[in-house]
Amino acid sequence: NKYKMSVVQKGNVIIVGAGIAGLTLGNSLKKLGIPFKVFEQAPTFGDVGFGITLGVNALNTLRKIDQGMHDKCIDISGGEMKFVMRTFDQYDEWDFKMPKKYSYGYDFTCGSIPFKRADLINTLAEEIKDDIVLNHKFQGFEEIEDGNKVKVNFNDGDSYIADAIVGTDGINSNVRHEIHQK
Repeated sequence: NKYKMSVVQKGNVIIVGAGIAGLTLGNSLKKLGIPFKVFEQAPTFGDVGFGITLGVNALNTLRKIDQGMHDKCIDISGGEMKFVMRTFDQYDEWDFKMPKKYSYGYDFTCGSIPFKRADLINTLAEEIKDDIVLNHKFQGFEEIEDGNKVKVNFNDGDSYIADAIVGTDGINSNVRHEIHQK
């Protein structure tokens, strides 16, 4: 059989997209003991994207998911970054250096902490690396077993069966597009 089909376990979730949202969801499911796989179309995690800031709500969410992961994220925050501000008639750019940790700690109630996007993604991926499948581009899905399962298809002919699919594949989500076509 040239096509491969896998059933992970009952109660499993397929996450399409290994960005910040998909990896955070994967870490949450791991903590809850819910089986999952994260599928990413890229062949590797690269140094892509820009700097990103996480506000207090995002940091508190990371802390609730896993204190250790939260602390690792805090440790990689800051550093040298370029800040660009654009308006309809103005463009400003400047370099600045943020401290690794704010001097008043990170139990704050306002503000945000900057990260290099690639560093944040690598940190989030570290704890769930065995559940991440790279180089798998989402091609579509179909409901099976009277809608109780979903069969997710990828560009290489692989198919996976799960109880749920979550699209975290970005603003131009192929998963969302597929759902709205059904």
